[in-house]
Formats: sequence, structure tokens, C-alpha cells
Amino acid sequence: MACCWWKKLSSDKDNTWSWILCFLAAFSNALHFGVSLSFGVLLPYLLDHFKESIDKTATAGSVAIAITFLATLPAGKLVDYFGLRVVSLAGSLICALSLLLTSFAKSIVVIYFTYSLGFGVGSSFLYTASMFVTTKYFKKRRATAVGIVCAGGGCGYLAMGPLIQLSLNELGIATSFRIMAGVLFLPGIFSLLYSSDTKTAMKTEERREDLDTRPLKKVHVKKKMVDCLIWKNPSYTVNIASLTLASLAHYIPQLYLVENCETLGISAMKASQLLIFIGLATIFTRTTIGFLLNYPRVSSSLVFQCSQLLDAFVHLTIPFANKYEHFVIVSVLYGCADGAFCTTLNHILLTYVRKPEQVSAAFGYGCIVNSMTIAAGAPLAGILIQYYNSYSPAFFAGAGVLFISSMIPSVYLFIEGIISQCCKHPRRNLESTIAKLCPKHKLECEHSKDKERLQPDPVGPSLTAVNIGVFI
Repeated sequence: MACCWWKKLSSDKDNTWSWILCFLAAFSNALHFGVSLSFGVLLPYLLDHFKESIDKTATAGSVAIAITFLATLPAGKLVDYFGLRVVSLAGSLICALSLLLTSFAKSIVVIYFTYSLGFGVGSSFLYTASMFVTTKYFKKRRATAVGIVCAGGGCGYLAMGPLIQLSLNELGIATSFRIMAGVLFLPGIFSLLYSSDTKTAMKTEERREDLDTRPLKKVHVKKKMVDCLIWKNPSYTVNIASLTLASLAHYIPQLYLVENCETLGISAMKASQLLIFIGLATIFTRTTIGFLLNYPRVSSSLVFQCSQLLDAFVHLTIPFANKYEHFVIVSVLYGCADGAFCTTLNHILLTYVRKPEQVSAAFGYGCIVNSMTIAAGAPLAGILIQYYNSYSPAFFAGAGVLFISSMIPSVYLFIEGIISQCCKHPRRNLESTIAKLCPKHKLECEHSKDKERLQPDPVGPSLTAVNIGVFI
């Protein structure tokens, strides 16, 4: 009796148990992202401890963040085969062991293996399992759940950054890593509450959808490690191209903002407290954006573009900040940009594919290409800082990259709009293009097509300009 009750509770979606697991997944994200994204607090101490150049030392932090996303494809497949519980538990143990080994490191090269590689892989397991909680336990409120889980990273900003700074001041860098290792055991304990099902829920959901749409027949779930069909989806591919370029610059403030403040005479403690303002802003923005994305008229692609434009503005203003109050304002704006960026990014990766069995591949591919530019961003910024002996060129370059990345969907629509002008039904073709780029626009397209049956197609450039202008 109790077993049947537990299976029903863990298989139903959008219930009270789903929200409990959602907040536990957010807590898991808070811990591992709180450590990796607070690397800017660790950076001055690592520079002083190992006496290495800033680009070599910062690479350790950026590679750890990159591997967190790079390993999501195999982590997603492991979730398919072993379930959320096993993968999350393994990730927790790997993170804890990696941080413990890092505390004994005698050179920056050792940290590349213990922290960058080890902690990165463990974080990837925790991150992937946390995000897949939203697909397994939610359907109607999935976007809100994604926002809450993403907000966990902001909570990590809020708590871990100042706590790590306090630990470094009082106990030193080695003991601080050991304390962080103990803290990372907690996600493994909470992961025992996750369901151990593997593909059962996916198959059941797919059969239910098939019963509603076509005659009953046997359903097969393809067991493919590599699924390239998702790249034929324009809404997915165009947004991934924008994401890949944006990630080259998005994480630069997280790594260099604290040290930039210290070079201006701001104390290390006050500089690390900027992470609190970033955390508060990103928590509020992630939950708010997640709630808004439940509405069909709110476009994930448009919100994603706006977040990149705000991010570019923040990068552009950082070199002009010279007082602590200025950096507080910059931190709040960056937190808002980061919240919108991360929530829409994960929402796109998890929802812009139609078949349930493609979710793990879509999420994995998106994170892999994202990780490549994340890994390259910090070292390239470090090279600019070392060459010009100033942080300003790195932030200016980041602003330019983010502006270009935000324009990629608009350029795609502009080109498709020109092509549609030459076709027989320009309005119908352009509406179809926008529907492909933003799936939520599909309902509006179908409504407009119903009107077209009652009146001739208006041919002219005005409609093209209006629709493209929405994305520009």
C-alpha cells in the first residue's frame, strides 16, 4: 500500500511533492554554482599562493564552469539509464572529493585536474539532474520550475561568496576548500528523495500523447547517443548560435569584478559583498522570468535577446565605475541580466524540442557548445588584461561580443524576411519563419492564417518591417 502511494506521488506532475523536489534541486544548484561562480573571491588568494599569472590562474575557474556544461550530454544520458537519484548522488560525491583533493594541491597544474576537471564533472552531474527534475515532475508549470531551479545559482551568489571570503580571511585557502567539500555532501543526501525511475516516465508520457493524437500502436523509444535531427529545428539552432557567442563574454564580471574593485582600493570584504547584490537581483529575476514564460505571448527568444543587450550595457559601464556605490548599481544590473539570461537559456534548451526523448540530447548539445566559449572567455579576457595592464579592454570587448550575439536572431529574421518577399505568399512565409524561431508564436500564426482564408494576402514591405522590428 505504501509502495503504491509512493509510486503515485513520485510519478504525478505539478503536485506538492514536485515543488518540494524543485526547491531541493534549486538548493543543489545553489551549492555547486555558489562555489564555481564565486571563483572571483578565490582568485586573489590563488594568485598570491601560487604566484602564477592572472590568465593561467583564472583558467582554472573558467574551465570548471565550462566542464559543468560540457559534460551535460553524457550526464543526460546517464540520467536516462540510471535515473536522477544515482546521477545526483554521484555528482555530489565527485564534487566533495575534488574539493578535498584541491585543498592539498601544491601547484596550479594540480588544480586544473582536481578543481577544473573533477569539480566540473561533479557539478555537471548535479546541474543536469537538477534541471531534469523540471521535465520529470512538471508539465503545466514547467517554466516556473525552471526559474526556481535556476534561482538556486543566485542563492549561491548570495550566500557562498561572502562565506567563502570570511573563511579565507579566518582559516586560509586549504581549510576553506575542505569546508566546501563537506558542504557539497548535502546534495547527495537530498538526492535520495528523487525517483529512481529511468525511462519509464518518458515512455508512459509518450504513450499517453500518442493515444490522444493517433490510433493505438506500439511505441518505441530510440536509444541513440547522438541525435542530430534537433539541429534542423530553426528555433533551437538560431538561439544556440546566439547563446554560444554570448557565453564568451557573459561570465567575465563573475571572475574579474572582485579583483577589479581591489585594484581601485576597495577592500576584499566589500568587493566580495557585491556578490550579494548580484545574488539578490538574479534570484528575483530568475523567478520572475520563469513565471512570465508560462504565458504563451511571452517569447523566450525575445527575453533572451533583451538579457544580452542589458548584459552588454553592464560590461560597457564597468570601466567607468570608480566608487563602491557605482559597483553596487552595476552588480544589480548584472544580476538582472544574468537571471534573465540563465532562465531563458535553460527554458529554450528544455522546451524547444518536441519529442521527450530528444530533451537530453538538446540540453546536452546546447551546453556543450556553450561550454567551449565559456572556457575561452576568461583566458582571452586575462590576456587582454595582462597585455594592456587594465581591466577596461576586457569589459569593452565583452560588451561588443554580447551586442553582436543579441542581433543573431534579428539577422536571421531579416534574411528570411527578404527571401519571403520574393515568394508567392510573403506574409504567410514570414509568419511561418517567426513561428519556427519562437514556437509560442505558432498560435498567433494559425489565427492569422484563418483570417487569410477570408481576404487576399496583402503584399508589401510594411508587415516585414513590423515583425522584424519586434525582435530588433
